[in-house]
Amino acid sequence: MRRLSAMIALALAALSFAPAPALAGPAEDASGVIDRWTAAYSANDPAAVMKLYAADAVLFGTARPIVFDGTEPIAAQFAGLPGSGDGVRICRRQMLVLGAEAVLATGAYEFIGADNGVRVAMPGGFTMLIVKRDGAWHISYHTSSRPQPAQEATIGKGGARQASVVPIVPADCE
Repeated sequence: MRRLSAMIALALAALSFAPAPALAGPAEDASGVIDRWTAAYSANDPAAVMKLYAADAVLFGTARPIVFDGTEPIAAQFAGLPGSGDGVRICRRQMLVLGAEAVLATGAYEFIGADNGVRVAMPGGFTMLIVKRDGAWHISYHTSSRPQPAQEATIGKGGARQASVVPIVPADCE
């Protein structure tokens, strides 16, 4: 009996040093989609970008006030990426888990692109609904916006002054 107990103790001790499998939750999985989108966009690879969108995805982009509904119109939006040298980096993100298969992500990013031949950084905000379908996570809804001029304060309930916006500055970017 002692020998059996010693063998069990030895086996348990060995298992404690074995690497544990990583258990990602919906927020981590959805955040990974954002990371892959950022990498694909910065690699100027529209095919890789498009693999991250659901077949029925909707995109409301920053460049034009148009709703791109479905993969063909969205692909047309990214058609100019190859060879552009454009890039993007995430400045801030917040993940709101809506359920086991849906996460709402909001945050700020900074696009790096050309404006009249000069490389410039353009801050923006994003909202993405990232959903899990058939075992894979995809962007179902994506909207992008440019920051509006900050207002010093607004009046909240009871007349209390509240800050109206959180400024996005390049130093916030990862």
